[in-house]
Amino acid sequence: MSTDSHASGDAPPLGRREKNRIEKTRRLVEAGLAVALEHGVEGATIERITREAGIAKGGFYRYFDDQAHLVATILEPLVVPFRAALDRCELELNDATTIEAQVVAYQHLALSLAPIFFEHRDVMRLYLQESRGPARGARAPLRDLADEIRERAVKLTEVARAAGRWRDVPGVVSALAVIGAVERLAWDALNGADIGDPLEVGAALVGVVLDGLRER
Repeated sequence: MSTDSHASGDAPPLGRREKNRIEKTRRLVEAGLAVALEHGVEGATIERITREAGIAKGGFYRYFDDQAHLVATILEPLVVPFRAALDRCELELNDATTIEAQVVAYQHLALSLAPIFFEHRDVMRLYLQESRGPARGARAPLRDLADEIRERAVKLTEVARAAGRWRDVPGVVSALAVIGAVERLAWDALNGADIGDPLEVGAALVGVVLDGLRER
């Protein structure tokens, strides 16, 4: 029986050039995040980023098209799990037949999001710091993600409203109220404020919001 790694289906070892590309991409991503947190996205110039990364300024364009491409790469650890968590919540809400089941679906969403916030603290901090500014230049990927989250939150509200007895409150109002509360709590927690156990806080927020939306 052959022990050749290619025959067994294992990926071939990376060559020196590919290893170098991966390493320099990583350094630019880390430097871009650090510089953007300190100077803001608009102040995160290519010169500052490459100096922080220890890479020649002209080398930036070997790895990224522009600063917006770099910011989009920085955000990737949030985007994929965010979408997955929202997808799961939507499926659960579609199956929910009671307010209680809706509460559970939203609590599962909170439990899914909290670890993401803390596993990628600096990326989350950058998102919260910059996502409400103008959607131009390097900030565009941040605003794109913020707009996607807003649209998905409104959709979740509409799905939940269709299955339960809710007060006549526009979906966009309740969705944005929740987003605002979550973002403020996340910002405080990421910056060292004592808000209690984040998982318990998330579950409590879900209960407060949905209780307020119940039809009396």
